[in-house]
Amino acid sequence: MTKEKLYKRLGKLIDRREDTDRKQLKELRQVLHQLKQNQKELTARLEEADSPHQRRKLQQDIEVLKLQRKKGATVYKELKRAMD
Repeated sequence: MTKEKLYKRLGKLIDRREDTDRKQLKELRQVLHQLKQNQKELTARLEEADSPHQRRKLQQDIEVLKLQRKKGATVYKELKRAMD
């Protein structure tokens, strides 16, 4: 799944905080896991990249993924606490 699709799914899940159930928590967790896998792939590609332009682009993508994962993880923890 592309990064853009994962970002959209994450955004939709974060926006629906009020009516959260276990299914939505599970889906949010899966999206976060997929983002983590994408980050690992980009990190591996960064180590192999030769051109400075390509390295800079990959580093920016990794930073965006980190921020999205952090935002999603925070929401996940809040929702998890609210469910318990």
